[in-house]
Amino acid sequence: MKKEDRLQMLTTEMEQLLYAISHDLRAPLRAVEGFSRVLAEDYSDRLGEEGARILGIVLDNARQLDCMVSDLLALSRITRQEIKLSEIHMADLAESVFLAVTDPEKRARFPLTVREMPAARGDVVLIKKVWQNLFDNALKFSPGDKVCPVEAGGYTEGAYHIYYVKDSGIGFSPEYASRIFGVFQRLHSGKFAGTGMGLALVHKIISRHGGRVWARGEVNRGAQVFFSLPVIPLPERDPDLPEIAGGDHPGVLNEIILKLILNSLPIGIAVNSLSPAVTFSYMNDNFARIYRTSKKDLAEPDSFWEKVYEDKVFREKIRQQVLEDCASGDPRRMHWAEVPLQRQGQTYYITARNIPIPGTPLTISTVWDVTDYRRQRDALLQEQREKNLILDNLSELVTYLDTDMRIIWANRMAIEYHRKKPEEFIGRQCYEVWHNYSEPCAGCPVQAAINTGGVCRGETRSPDGRYWQVNATPIHGPDGRVTGVLDTALDITGLKLTEEALKKLNAELEQRVRERTAELESLIRDLDAFAYSVSHDLRAPLRSIDGFSQAIQEEYGDRLDERGMDYLCRVRAASQHLDVLIDDMLRLSRVSRQEIRRRRVDLSAMVAACLDKLRAREPERKVEVVVAPQQTARGDVRLLGIALENLLDNAWKFTVGRPVARIEFGVTRQKGRKVFFIRDNGAGFDMAYVGKLFNAFQRLHDTGQFPGTGIGLSIVARVISRHGGEVWAEGETGKGATFYFTLPL
Repeated sequence: MKKEDRLQMLTTEMEQLLYAISHDLRAPLRAVEGFSRVLAEDYSDRLGEEGARILGIVLDNARQLDCMVSDLLALSRITRQEIKLSEIHMADLAESVFLAVTDPEKRARFPLTVREMPAARGDVVLIKKVWQNLFDNALKFSPGDKVCPVEAGGYTEGAYHIYYVKDSGIGFSPEYASRIFGVFQRLHSGKFAGTGMGLALVHKIISRHGGRVWARGEVNRGAQVFFSLPVIPLPERDPDLPEIAGGDHPGVLNEIILKLILNSLPIGIAVNSLSPAVTFSYMNDNFARIYRTSKKDLAEPDSFWEKVYEDKVFREKIRQQVLEDCASGDPRRMHWAEVPLQRQGQTYYITARNIPIPGTPLTISTVWDVTDYRRQRDALLQEQREKNLILDNLSELVTYLDTDMRIIWANRMAIEYHRKKPEEFIGRQCYEVWHNYSEPCAGCPVQAAINTGGVCRGETRSPDGRYWQVNATPIHGPDGRVTGVLDTALDITGLKLTEEALKKLNAELEQRVRERTAELESLIRDLDAFAYSVSHDLRAPLRSIDGFSQAIQEEYGDRLDERGMDYLCRVRAASQHLDVLIDDMLRLSRVSRQEIRRRRVDLSAMVAACLDKLRAREPERKVEVVVAPQQTARGDVRLLGIALENLLDNAWKFTVGRPVARIEFGVTRQKGRKVFFIRDNGAGFDMAYVGKLFNAFQRLHDTGQFPGTGIGLSIVARVISRHGGEVWAEGETGKGATFYFTLPL
């Protein structure tokens, strides 16, 4: 499996694990919390002080578990939520969020200072959650017996806006700064409530926006949490079309010539009154055509609005606007750009201008059809955005320079690398900005491209020690002269260092292996750490619930009635079921992380051995077994064993109740490929639900009749997928099921 595919698969596994925890743990968890709460409300008096205290511990742990799972669900939703970008006035948003999370008393104890902040582009709902979590943390970790100021602010640095929340609370040790954004990472678990998920949510939201988060702190001297958002410029407003200059026509032109001139113009021209009704005394041929109507339709007084604008709401809106603008007498208001016209599902755009005729109630109305212009402009803008996006996401530093080597434009990578704001270097010579030189670098490819008019390449080394492959491509004007140079610089420091290090072959080989596997190992460590966190953070309150519930059963059971004992048993059963679910989820996670070691595997022998174990477990059952001999495949013997065990366990479980159960392992050919199958004559399933079979915790049968958590087939699907094969199923209710799978040769 390719490294990229492996990374993608592990990322998907992480998200699926989160989703499964958040949803499939919910039902038993609510049972634990609900029955614990009823027991605490109805039976605390009977249990005495110590018994009530133990029951309180059970209830507190149940509530803590519910909070943890709720936070995991929130994290899972954010991972899948579509990001809807809009302009956000961050200072206003921060202040409104703070007012929402505090009451007047808190505002007096935590005075907020909001510094100037740049506006941002982001999902306002998600960014609001970021401010909420940061303010909640600032208030929670500040001492409650004194005034503790809170500060929020922001600034722009390079291609990012940076924002922060600073408090004067208990802070944290700097060595833990990298941990606080992890799932369930709590540095002050004993004194302050919470699950430790708030900053993990912040990290996920900002990551989805293309930014990052970090924090600074010092014990008892407060903390400052930062987050960045990329600078996404808003499209600039397009300038109006140029005005058509008008003037009096020479008196020698007769009426026929004048009409010919007016009708030959590409714009529409009309003379009309506006009040009390729009009445036309003249219009050229293009006027009605541009409005997608006819002169006849516009001949009746005030028919203009109805004939031109189909939508009644928009018609009334534009009518009121035009009349108000014209009544103002302000020429700037009597120019309406790119007004939409709806015709049979098509949208057209016109730009119009009114010119009052002094001393009369008449006005000269002009109209342009700007539909093609707008479409071409939008296409050009889209093309420009796409080009800028490509240039900004290149790994090279790209700049455009004039013939004096002054920087005209730079892409995002160039801006970020040099850590300068565009206004600090645009218009200055490149050698002065990048190297602090007073003249061009020796052998500069840009200077050579300007002098020769051809593409020039070269290598250079920057003051920070990096090596660069520089390509200078001259831009020629219509007359063939060089008007500028496109300069691209690729960081080849790694290549240079590799060339130098080839002399030390063994050390270089080890380093390259470490570099290539670092990301994969990091992700595996993250997944391991997450699985460990889930295993321990969710397990601790679960075991506490089960243990203390058992203590109440054993030591205080005689004080409970039948109903109370039933509730207590339900609490224990639900908590134990939760423990099994967590085990199954972690088993599913481990299958994805285990390294595959391929060799020739005897599937027939593995099936036979597994069926022998099942027979030994229930020797009283009558089961007819058919195993196709000598069927082999290439794969990981341990993972394939896990898959076969789950398939055969299913077949064994769902044939319970048959006078003679039948389980068959065989092979067939479909579409020219070898297909293995396991078939049984058990309960089967409705093919309408076949799409759910291989999803985690999806059960098509009653747990009372067929126990289990619904994880087995998910493990099968994952094992077969990791081997590059496919798995599917066919069945019929009451008539058994067949599970097929393929494995590459």
